[in-house]
Amino acid sequence: MPEPEIPSLDKLAPAEAAELVRHRWELGDRPVANMIHLLEAKGVRVAALGHEYTDIDAFCFFRDSIPYVFLNTSRSAERQRFDAAHELGHLVLHGEQDMDPSSSKEREAQANEFAANFLMPSSRVLSQSMRAASIDRILAARSFWKVSAMAMTHRLHELNLLSDWQYRTTCIELSDRGYRSSEPGGISAESSQLLRKVMFGSANKVTISAAARSLDLETDDVAEFVRDLVPTLVGA
Repeated sequence: MPEPEIPSLDKLAPAEAAELVRHRWELGDRPVANMIHLLEAKGVRVAALGHEYTDIDAFCFFRDSIPYVFLNTSRSAERQRFDAAHELGHLVLHGEQDMDPSSSKEREAQANEFAANFLMPSSRVLSQSMRAASIDRILAARSFWKVSAMAMTHRLHELNLLSDWQYRTTCIELSDRGYRSSEPGGISAESSQLLRKVMFGSANKVTISAAARSLDLETDDVAEFVRDLVPTLVGA
């Protein structure tokens, strides 16, 4: 299993931390090809949340110094990528520290800022001639960066490439086109490379029911942990 390579950067601002992580992981300023594969390569164990938890997008924690991220795989692929980057922000900025409930809003804002900078680095976005971008230009950019149209629009506003008025009117038009609740014409959902290797990487296939017996868990629970992350083999 990959050893964890999650830096602890709690003394840095979220944007600086995101830039440093990109530098350490040699990502340059190009789009992240696959967030789940990247996290797994850096030692993060990724699993799925039960779809009944509609009010939870994702969460993360360390256990025995191993980082875990749980994603709600019922969300759009773009939303899952942002959620994964958001949880990476928590791991990098907040680590294993005890979480004070009174600071939760601040922590969430920091993780969002980290995710936006990690997925859409300012240096590259600013070089793409996006000032006062049209809807069509924004949709092309969101496909390039593999983020939602709304996230792309918010990022352009953050970087002062859209005025307040342009930002509001763009959000209204995108919402009218259905981009607030879904991502028309979006990317395919990412999957787990690590779980695929565990379940399908040898002559002895590991089925969901076999894994459940080995782990002394309910089959349905194990199925939820890998739901939409790998093709599932329930089996006997």
